[in-house]
Amino acid sequence: MEIIMKKILSYNMLFVVLMLSFQNKNANAMNLKEAEIKLYAEEVPDDIIAYAQNDFHNHLNSQIDGMSEYYLGNAIKFYNYSNNVLTKSKSYGFFVYDYLGNIYGTYEVIYNEQERKFYSSFNRGLLEHLSTVLQGEGKTSPYVIVSDESFNVWAVNNKDIIEVETHDINKQKLMDKKQLLERINNEIKQNKKLEIVSATIYDEDLKYNTFSNLSYNAVSSTQNILPVSGFMQYSLNWCAYCTTASIINYVKGAMLNPSIICYAIHGDYRDQGATDDQIKQYAKSAWSFNSLYETYSLMDMSIIKNQIDNNRPLYHTWRNTSTGAAHATVLNGYTDSPQYGKYYYFINSWTSSPSFSVSVDTSGSYTWIDAGVTRVFRGAIYNWQ
Repeated sequence: MEIIMKKILSYNMLFVVLMLSFQNKNANAMNLKEAEIKLYAEEVPDDIIAYAQNDFHNHLNSQIDGMSEYYLGNAIKFYNYSNNVLTKSKSYGFFVYDYLGNIYGTYEVIYNEQERKFYSSFNRGLLEHLSTVLQGEGKTSPYVIVSDESFNVWAVNNKDIIEVETHDINKQKLMDKKQLLERINNEIKQNKKLEIVSATIYDEDLKYNTFSNLSYNAVSSTQNILPVSGFMQYSLNWCAYCTTASIINYVKGAMLNPSIICYAIHGDYRDQGATDDQIKQYAKSAWSFNSLYETYSLMDMSIIKNQIDNNRPLYHTWRNTSTGAAHATVLNGYTDSPQYGKYYYFINSWTSSPSFSVSVDTSGSYTWIDAGVTRVFRGAIYNWQ
């Protein structure tokens, strides 16, 4: 393991864009050395790599991830595209592979220069079908991975735009593809750090084996994850209804559908979200949740642990640090351990990443990084009893 770790530290090329051109479409962890990637590469800071090595395995949990073997694989760099402006994300991402060599999700890290702290997220499911999407296109050019504020993700080279994840179909249709291609071409020309290289999706010398850590992390006495079931959003703005339905179904043993909540609040099935007050009022009037608390101040971990330990998942909202947009998720678990660190676990209503976890620092603060987009705590509704 020590030899592997040293080799990872010495490997400081960041995969910004990738194109998968499998020689063997049935690739698995035993033969993935044959799978070649054409990509743009950029240098990754050694401290990011070192932090990722020490932190990633602590996100893993057998209740969510099973007792499988996972690898911290190739690093990627996301670009964000908003209001026709292309910006390079300040975060760094790594592909996470399962034991078969399939993409399992992304592990993403950001360094807050003001606080001088690292924050990380593990987005399970994100980009898991990227290889299939690009294989289906049959392209051979390198790609830049681009996301926007509405959770769409594209793979873009100087000629093609391929949809990888779609959450806002209207946004996809209205996007000025010609302008995005121009932005990508300018970035490739101006960013002197970018170069086209060939690599493998899996390399024995670069893998990070987390199996032993997963085995022990699963039995930590200082963690608790509630088995809350999630919903996939029917419409772009339905995160509030999906989150509320998941919580009520778990606490009350109900079989509530998110559409029922939307209709109860608005009188129809519109593509519109709900305010925290509307959610509280619905929960009180329809389900007798009469003791709910609402806060917009960062919660102490002891309060969150108390809620989880008493079978009360939290209605947790996030704020996009770039756009200010809000998104609701279920906070359903935690790890608080001298050995494994501090982490929160969430149920998400996006098809791309149905669950994720974030690291928590000693002050109780945390950041969610998803496809290079950063979000911070906005508010919470809790005491669902």
